[in-house]
Amino acid sequence: MRVEVVKDAKTIKLPWKPKKDEYYWTFKQLFEDGKLFVLNYTWDDRVIDDAFLKAGLIYRTKTEAEAALPKMAAEFGMEYKL
Repeated sequence: MRVEVVKDAKTIKLPWKPKKDEYYWTFKQLFEDGKLFVLNYTWDDRVIDDAFLKAGLIYRTKTEAEAALPKMAAEFGMEYKL
């Protein structure tokens, strides 16, 4: 048996992916004033679920999403509402 040790190996952390019917938090734009806010969705393997996941916009909790909201709003050039 041959065992090799890799000194420069890096761990790649995969994004969290909700299970079917599990809630997750993300962002949406208000219709009235165009501000970004957080809301929850249920994971149903829909196209929108996969799009949020690929964009890195899936959060386990409302607190995590709210913490990321100011940075995301700045990146999108939008105002936000907590």
